[in-house]
Amino acid sequence: MVDALAPGTVGEACAGHGDPMTLKRVVSGGQTGADQQGLFEGRRLGLETGGWVPKGWRTEDGPAPWLAAFGCLEHDSSTYPPRTAQNVADSEATLWFGHIGSPGYYCTYNAVKRYRRDWHVNPGEDIMQGVAEHYTVINVAGNRASINPGVANRVTVAFAILG
Repeated sequence: MVDALAPGTVGEACAGHGDPMTLKRVVSGGQTGADQQGLFEGRRLGLETGGWVPKGWRTEDGPAPWLAAFGCLEHDSSTYPPRTAQNVADSEATLWFGHIGSPGYYCTYNAVKRYRRDWHVNPGEDIMQGVAEHYTVINVAGNRASINPGVANRVTVAFAILG
């Protein structure tokens, strides 16, 4: 994994900063909580959204075919690890929001190591500014709503610096 961020050169200026925003796309696995909020925040910022969701549009709240409106695609597998790996592979960096140490955390972290992508845990304002300036595609992952009811708000607060 690369710790340093490559310089960005294109895009709109990030809110409150003169630096250009290279971020163009937010992907996620569509689960309640951090994943879905990442898609909502990407849409709010006018970015492309998408990602892979388990077969059957599986979420803890039941099937969510409405995720197709966010550009999400249904994965061939109904289990979470294959879609997690695909979303990591399809992005330059993964942002994890919420508690660490869960099976989902380790699944995501292992995919990040496997694909040698950048990894940011509970990014704050300074990290989010760098993310927007230096990545084109990010994966938003984290706890589901039932495990961490406040995680969606954490995603909203992190993305607020971007506009």
